[in-house]
Amino acid sequence: MLDFTLKIAVLVIIIAIMAILFLVWNQDKMIFFPEKLKADHVFQFPFPFEEFALETEPGVVLNAIHAKTETDNDASTDRATKGVVFYLHGNAGSLDSWGDAALPFLKRNQDVFIYDYRGYGKSTGLTDNESTLLSDAAQLFETLEKRYATENITIYGRSLGTGIASHLAQGKNIHALVLETPYRSFTRLVKHYYPFVPSLLMKYHLNSEQFLKNVTSKIAIIHGTDDEIIPFQHAVKLAESHPGCVFYRVKGGHHNDLSIFDEHEKMLDDVFLNE
Repeated sequence: MLDFTLKIAVLVIIIAIMAILFLVWNQDKMIFFPEKLKADHVFQFPFPFEEFALETEPGVVLNAIHAKTETDNDASTDRATKGVVFYLHGNAGSLDSWGDAALPFLKRNQDVFIYDYRGYGKSTGLTDNESTLLSDAAQLFETLEKRYATENITIYGRSLGTGIASHLAQGKNIHALVLETPYRSFTRLVKHYYPFVPSLLMKYHLNSEQFLKNVTSKIAIIHGTDDEIIPFQHAVKLAESHPGCVFYRVKGGHHNDLSIFDEHEKMLDDVFLNE
């Protein structure tokens, strides 16, 4: 009987180790769900925009769009005094599906800059570590600073992008940092789904809670109480860790429908209009 019990215990341990190794080896595939686009794909959006290809390192070219307000298309526009949103999107899709996220900002007279991560859309390269996610965002932000005054830039993170946005906003005199459906840290989020995976084996940590300690600009956080992807309590804890931020609770809101709620409109008005 003892031998049988021991064999079962050993088998369980082996299965657990194999499961952990499988998750560790496949974590990129379990996090990133890019939509690939052909190099000649033509974007069609209901607003004026420019398309850019920006090289962040040899062989890696990121695709981006720069959306502009309807009254902002002549060469005489002074961009130094213009507001712009630097938008970091979620873990699935591409610019083809994320481009329309620019609409509510354009409506509030803000230009918008959105790019695809490595391996998404027309962007080349491969997203396979945290450092390149962060360094790419930093380089693109520097490009944006050549066109706009830093204090007129709002960094807006959505889902996966909230951790990148929080890191990028550290120590910068920006207009605001906005986090929609954020996580405390990516490690905590993974632990929520796979509590048995050791943190040391995770490639992505994105500790937003720690990053926010170094953010001096105003911060707005919005999250739905019924979010089925990133638990609402992540946003609650983030807001509690940074008392100066404004927290918008969307009762009944899910992960991908906050834009239909009045609280979302109010948040955008507060950030861009009600100053």
